[in-house]
Amino acid sequence: MVHISYVYPNVSGIAQRGGLLERWQLAKGLGCEYIEVPADLVKNKTEVRKTSLDLCDFLTDEAIDTIYDKEYTIPQELKYIFHTEPSLRRNDGYGMSYQAPLKWHDQNWVEKFVNMIIAISRFFGVPANTIEIHPGYKKNSFQAVPKAQKMKIFNLSS
Repeated sequence: MVHISYVYPNVSGIAQRGGLLERWQLAKGLGCEYIEVPADLVKNKTEVRKTSLDLCDFLTDEAIDTIYDKEYTIPQELKYIFHTEPSLRRNDGYGMSYQAPLKWHDQNWVEKFVNMIIAISRFFGVPANTIEIHPGYKKNSFQAVPKAQKMKIFNLSS
């Protein structure tokens, strides 16, 4: 028999970063097995103001603590997917447009990205079950993305 898993998407009707539990409650009511949680770079002027980081910067531990909600009791059955940076154009709210370059071909960039994903998982206290990766722009070859992923991105306990 085929098993289909439904994912509660990252929707705008709830806090864009927030925590896991609100999403999980909504997902369970709709029969979803997973929730999608944003794990992208600084993405709007509100996050710039709250974190003192620039648009499209990697999140620091302090920024993660500021923009995500800490929940201390996570149900064992809760499963989540990180929705990582899609490299969409972002507006800073003052008329400037930015686009985060995804540099899967750049070892230093990959290391920063991986460290950010690990930091968010540690904040939640439970690793993501799945990480959605976006390839980005043309400088990333088909070989660069999987090579970058093999570094340590799926070993969130490191």
